[in-house]
Amino acid sequence: MTAVYHLLMEKFENYTQVLKGGYSETKRKVTDIENASFETNHSVVGYYVAKAWHLPEYLCQGIADHHKTEPIFSEQFAYNPKSKNLLAVLKLAENTCLSNKHLGHAAEHHEFCRIKNDLLIYLGLSEYDLEDIQSTVRDMQIH
Repeated sequence: MTAVYHLLMEKFENYTQVLKGGYSETKRKVTDIENASFETNHSVVGYYVAKAWHLPEYLCQGIADHHKTEPIFSEQFAYNPKSKNLLAVLKLAENTCLSNKHLGHAAEHHEFCRIKNDLLIYLGLSEYDLEDIQSTVRDMQIH
């Protein structure tokens, strides 16, 4: 998504500030904040970039929906399993790599907190498993 962020930074002078504000929000999604400011968001732009690159539809759909994960992981509706698996790995990676701090300078990853329990159930992981994975990955980054 880095390329998409750069596209939006080129188009909108205040994109970085809006992105930071979006990650600081506790209730609304970052894409809701972007939509209010720019009438689009990085998920939509990413979807169209992926389509233009002729990526498989399940990847395009995962990109489009990567901030709409609450209903997906709470099983509120049927969702393509390939896209859902992609989203599960993405959300785990975002939280492990602390994207909330790097992208939005936010202390808490609010979106992950909202989906954490459903995501862990979907992945068949316990809290301990999550902590172990994150500790291992973060240790690898230090060395």
